[in-house]
Amino acid sequence: MSISSLEDVKKKLEVDVEKSISLFQLLLILEGYVENLESNGVSSSEIEKLLKNISSLPRVLMKLTFCRVDLIEKALRRDPRIKKLVGYTHVLMEIFQRECSVQTTSSIPSITLEKPIDVVPKTPTTLLGNKYELQKIIGEGGMGVVWLARDTVANRLVAIKSPKITGDPLKDDLNIRKVMVEAEVLKNLDHPYIVKFLDFFTELQRPYLVMEYVDGEHLEKRIKNPSEALGEKEAVEFTRRLVDAVEHMHSKNIVHRDLKPKNVFIVAGKESEIKVVDFGTAKYYYSQIEYGEGIFSPGGYTAPEQIRFMYSPQSDIWSLGGILFYTLTGRHPIEVLPGYPHVTQPPILEKIPRFKDIDPRIANAIRKAMDPDPVKRYLRAIDMIKDLTGQRDLSEATLKPKLIVLGREIEIEAERVVIGRLTPTIAETAAKTTDRVLTIAEENNLYIYIADEKSYISRLHAELIRKENEWYIRDLGSLNKTAVLEGGEWRIIYNQYKVPSTPHKLSERTLISLGYDVKLGPYLVITFISTQQPQRPSSN
Repeated sequence: MSISSLEDVKKKLEVDVEKSISLFQLLLILEGYVENLESNGVSSSEIEKLLKNISSLPRVLMKLTFCRVDLIEKALRRDPRIKKLVGYTHVLMEIFQRECSVQTTSSIPSITLEKPIDVVPKTPTTLLGNKYELQKIIGEGGMGVVWLARDTVANRLVAIKSPKITGDPLKDDLNIRKVMVEAEVLKNLDHPYIVKFLDFFTELQRPYLVMEYVDGEHLEKRIKNPSEALGEKEAVEFTRRLVDAVEHMHSKNIVHRDLKPKNVFIVAGKESEIKVVDFGTAKYYYSQIEYGEGIFSPGGYTAPEQIRFMYSPQSDIWSLGGILFYTLTGRHPIEVLPGYPHVTQPPILEKIPRFKDIDPRIANAIRKAMDPDPVKRYLRAIDMIKDLTGQRDLSEATLKPKLIVLGREIEIEAERVVIGRLTPTIAETAAKTTDRVLTIAEENNLYIYIADEKSYISRLHAELIRKENEWYIRDLGSLNKTAVLEGGEWRIIYNQYKVPSTPHKLSERTLISLGYDVKLGPYLVITFISTQQPQRPSSN
């Protein structure tokens, strides 16, 4: 490869490194470039020189690791796609030595911080030069602190979240990661009912997330007891707005995992405007935090499968049902869930006298949203609103098999459906589409391509096949497996890399995960429904 060609590669790599929003993404970008350069006959010394001359790499690496060299070690161990880059980790270690004053004796040392992080004093100060003036703490929990601040450049009030630093390395690592995850999630969301991302930066080894300031109160403060519960019409309208926000999250493959009254704010002076907050425990592809335990909140708002590390968009739909129950009663749904979280039936609403007079459609919607079996819940959040408003639920009148992918409904008329990653080449052949889900019909095949910036989904990942009016799924030898949810557990459908699995029969309604890891769970969940109609929940 010529010198001019290497210079072109360097310029492109500079841009791609700048775009990295997670450590995994950065390492995969570097892996791709190294593999390409080696395959073109570029020597290791030239590749090393190129990496050292990427001016944006030190800054981006520090931003994503906070001088935590052990994070590099974890990332390299976890992702089997990172192979070629391992031979150049000494370049990354040299950056750590230079930027963080970290002394290392091996290419991948297993150490944490060179020195503990000082605890931030609770006194107003400034950040990022004098851009942000901290005024007062407006929220504080076990993992983070939220400040009310003024953006002196834009002349507006903002909320700034920072991790709580305790001096315990394990707790501090978790708290730091929580803020980082929330920043990455919010950066990918743009909806009027979701708190808006404004900025993210690091200072003195701490991440700071800047968000719009929401002047108002959360739902649990607005409804403090049963006497303050909303009327049916108000409750349904409140749920509609919340569903709009959740639909947007799910269209981005984001599962909140902690929807509850305290995380839904009502904007002061704008009763019709809500804001969903606190995305630190959200699942966004594989950017979520590994807690070592299921994410669980009290009150009955958390889907019961989460205690078993089971997550899907249907987990948020359970929470929607619980919040609707709360708006109508001022009570937490755990009151009507005997044995929660080990429940075997939908909520027993008859325990609450008010439900004797409530519209049966509302009661049925709550029961369906909070069915213990995720597969029996609404397929999409929007289908819950269709039931609440008397419209037809998608899943109740299916004439053709369907897949729901990132919120998009796709009817299946072919005998075979191939699902894979949307690559730039495929996008170009489809008139340079900007859609995140692209469908192409060819003869009796339907190809569904899904945008995946993290490249975890294989180009040809899985296929659905119809045989004698039954549907089967087969993994096509993907790198990161396929799984289906059966009996409340994820079942892996896989043989080995580049070797297709045997076909597995699908149920009438099946949650399918493209990519599955036993520790991290499902990667991207899609839903399949056949032409057979499931039973509606009883109103008795």
